Amino acid sequence: MSAPEDADVQLVVVDGVDTQSLSMVDGSPGPDNLQVTTRVNRTADAIPAQQIPGVISAPGRVTTPFTFTVTIQSATLSWFAGTNVTARPSGPDRAWLVIDTDLVADTFSAGEGPSQYFTLTLPDGTVVAAQDIVDDPALVGTAFDVPADFTAGTITFGGVFTYPDTATVDFQPGTLSFPVTVAAG
Repeated sequence: MSAPEDADVQLVVVDGVDTQSLSMVDGSPGPDNLQVTTRVNRTADAIPAQQIPGVISAPGRVTTPFTFTVTIQSATLSWFAGTNVTARPSGPDRAWLVIDTDLVADTFSAGEGPSQYFTLTLPDGTVVAAQDIVDDPALVGTAFDVPADFTAGTITFGGVFTYPDTATVDFQPGTLSFPVTVAAG
């Protein structure tokens, strides 16, 4: 490619509503690029599993108390959160903090914990509700819309949720707090 010496030559990529650019002169990213994609550190430090008492009930069944182990297997900052996920963070200066969780009642795995059980509290006290970013109702993809420069927060687990099969799992009044940190940069 040739261009005048003083030309501002840009490589531009348009993906749906997202436009990113890169200077062909000095390699600098464009001002409207997705900021999280320029981060080196996007994966949270390990988060230890915790336990909480809960009760499972359903119409016509015996209400049963269990001890649940809640595991946040990973927490990762991302813009593109996975195959067939069309949800995007609210702006180019934002990111998804995507969590992969596991909920085990005694020794029986209940799989991914529903997004409704989770919130994230940022250092300034802002509480961010979790979102299920997967359109398929048979799957769960829990994420929080956070600043792209996110480094710390606390994920809270708790509440009551009724599953499609009418089973209800109740953790009230208990909650669990999971500190989550991602190195800056």
